[in-house]
Amino acid sequence: MFTIITGAQFGDEGKGKIVDMIAKDYDIVARFQGGNNAGHMVKVGDDIYKLHLIPSGILLNARVLIGPGVTLNPEVLAEEIMMLKKHGIEVDARKLGIDAKTSIIMPYHIEMEGLREAFREQKIGTTKRGVGYAYIDKVARDEIRMAELIDSKRFLTRLKELAPQKEREIAGMGGDPKIVMDSTLIERYIELGRQFTTYITDVSMEINEALNEGKHVMSEAAQGTHLDVIHGTQKFVTSYSTIAGSACANLGVGPTRVDNVIAIVKAYITRVGEGPLPTELTGKLGEKYRKLGTNSEQLPAGAGDAGGLIYLS
Repeated sequence: MFTIITGAQFGDEGKGKIVDMIAKDYDIVARFQGGNNAGHMVKVGDDIYKLHLIPSGILLNARVLIGPGVTLNPEVLAEEIMMLKKHGIEVDARKLGIDAKTSIIMPYHIEMEGLREAFREQKIGTTKRGVGYAYIDKVARDEIRMAELIDSKRFLTRLKELAPQKEREIAGMGGDPKIVMDSTLIERYIELGRQFTTYITDVSMEINEALNEGKHVMSEAAQGTHLDVIHGTQKFVTSYSTIAGSACANLGVGPTRVDNVIAIVKAYITRVGEGPLPTELTGKLGEKYRKLGTNSEQLPAGAGDAGGLIYLS
């Protein structure tokens, strides 16, 4: 059985909670797009787990996968693994798999996204975590993939190939191009690559083989339908497709294999970042509803946080 879970609004509908509730019935939970601009918070007893990359099914017995359609910041992933370890959850290669084709968010992506947003007269509300520029590089065929990150020689060769272009772009935007070949950052990424070597898998093959064996697979989305790069509220959208159908393309699973699509909604609409929403409610009442509905004072910016506003439909 193949089930797709996505948000039917602007994200922050509570997808992580739903995934956590039903993951006990699934053998695999796979993340199919987005980056650490997304965030799922799951509360178990008195423990709160803030997850940006690792699927929520990590808290149960499912194997969790990060698919090739994801843009991955390896530093954030390392922090999440450490956070889970502190809670007594061991995230080894038997529990977590990362596709070799997954795009890597580089420090220069984060720099470029911040510079680009600063130049905009009308802000789009980017989280400035480099996700958008990592997707630009994917489309431009200038990405660095997980397969290269885990091989220091290939990683350095690829980085040196891309460096002149990235340095020119950052300089042209008024930033410091030295970030591209910063030796400290490069050494850290090489170290992270070594850390994740054993996690590499072919997500498409693993999912299709699991389905052939009659296992249950769930695909978990980031954001919601109205933030889809094609079908959303342009230009106030994210950098990738958020609709249910994109799970098939991003995970390499044919559409005829889909058994269920679950679209998550909540009673009122919130929106992270910028963008129009006619029923915006501001002031003390809006802040009260935002906190009651999202418990957002416990969330990092850009993850379950309506940006200080609440929108009622």
